[in-house]
Amino acid sequence: MQPGMHAAFSDIVLRGILVPNGMPRWDDHLTQGQVEAIHAYLIDLQARTREEELAKQKAGVPLDAPSLAILSNF
Repeated sequence: MQPGMHAAFSDIVLRGILVPNGMPRWDDHLTQGQVEAIHAYLIDLQARTREEELAKQKAGVPLDAPSLAILSNF
């Protein structure tokens, strides 16, 4: 997430400032504390993903590789 997205996270999730763009508001289901916990989780996940990317780059492993899953149009 970009810094502006972090700053506006609660406004996006609880107050629905991105409703015109299709992001619903969640103030009827989530508390401020829950939104802060979700935000903290996303920050942590982003940091762990970045660490994995840097380790792969250092090892010369591509960041993306063909999936073993069979793609289908069903």
